[in-house]
Amino acid sequence: MDRPNVARNFSNTSTMKSPSTSDFTVISDQELSHFQKMISDSEKIKELWRKFREGSNSKNGKIAKDTFITLVKKHFKLLNDNIPSLLFRRFGIRRYTEKGQTEVLDNKIELHDIILALTLLSRMTYEKKLELVFDLTDVDEDGCLSPDEIFRMIEGIERVFAKENSDIKLDSRILQEELSREKAIRKYDWAMKSVGQLESRCMKEDGLVTFQEFNEVLVKMPLLRSQFLPRYTDLKSVLRNAYMEPALEVSDERLEDFLVFRYEMQALFSDSVKSARKRRWRELAETQDAIERLPSIQKPSKIKAQPDYVHKECPGLVRTSENRDIALPPGVWEYNSMGNKVYVRESNIKGKVEVKQVDRDKALAMIIPERPVKKALEALKRQHENEHTRNEDEEAVSCEALISKVNAQVDDTKRKKKEIQPYIVIHPNTNPNKVLRELK
Repeated sequence: MDRPNVARNFSNTSTMKSPSTSDFTVISDQELSHFQKMISDSEKIKELWRKFREGSNSKNGKIAKDTFITLVKKHFKLLNDNIPSLLFRRFGIRRYTEKGQTEVLDNKIELHDIILALTLLSRMTYEKKLELVFDLTDVDEDGCLSPDEIFRMIEGIERVFAKENSDIKLDSRILQEELSREKAIRKYDWAMKSVGQLESRCMKEDGLVTFQEFNEVLVKMPLLRSQFLPRYTDLKSVLRNAYMEPALEVSDERLEDFLVFRYEMQALFSDSVKSARKRRWRELAETQDAIERLPSIQKPSKIKAQPDYVHKECPGLVRTSENRDIALPPGVWEYNSMGNKVYVRESNIKGKVEVKQVDRDKALAMIIPERPVKKALEALKRQHENEHTRNEDEEAVSCEALISKVNAQVDDTKRKKKEIQPYIVIHPNTNPNKVLRELK
């Protein structure tokens, strides 16, 4: 689909002086607030649009300065013509000399540009702004726009606020308009390609687009929708930018350099360069996808005590890899499996935490708490005492049995009337074997 060729005019006219900044200071905040409220009413905007087009007020889509100021002042019930004058200075038609970029303010203003500007400066919702812009571009009021009208709408939206919404800070209005036109062409191609893919378009051959179809495209393409209308621009800041840039004459000697610079700026947005950018972005995206498909590599993180790696014989000893960062919580020891070293986090005299490296044997000696050792010693002592008491009881039983045996033998000897040596009284602590030897 061919794009319409909308060219900016150049002529040799006299340069107007830039207005002084004192003109803006006479506007009060109440006037700005009242005007902002009035332009936020869609019916007020449509009524002003009809007044602009009535009778002999407009010719070829343009209106004279005096007529514009009078209509705006009367329609919005303004006390003076300060705001209409600043609007004319900001959105009026500008021309440039052929030998440079000397700015010339014409005595007329394009109706479509000023209506678009007032609509975008209003505080209406996004949907209302979009529908109102569509209706204002529909000159024949049939509810449809042709491709030429759609491009005119997009190009006007980009042009009226080219200075405020430019990503690059440029002092030249010529370059701003060139960049805004290139952006409008890209958005136009993007939108019309999507409109042609709609199912409802298959049955139509007239090439017209309804608002429902256009809005459906923007809903399906959030990125285009977010960039279609410019960012919210404050009325006060826009009126402050109403002053023209200083005149800059380009001499005949530098004219060739200036034209080469403009040619390079236009070539920057040519189709071949855009194709190279898309190809480079596609290769970068494919490379990024390939990197994401690689197996993930675990990044070094803080060491955490894991119960699975804790030695039972040495509580608090954690076995970790050698290449991890030492970030141990208090009371946790790290054992390096690659070397016979143990790292411990301690606080020095000044209270600063330090990580020290000690031998494993020394660490094992330090890591065993003092309290469990005392408990173990007490338990061992009790066990020894119990065993000693049990041995003494066994010896006492054996001594009593021996004494009973000796007494039985003595009684037997007496019965047999045999003379024997009087029996010996054995103390319980006496060794029984010694007593037996003496008896023998």
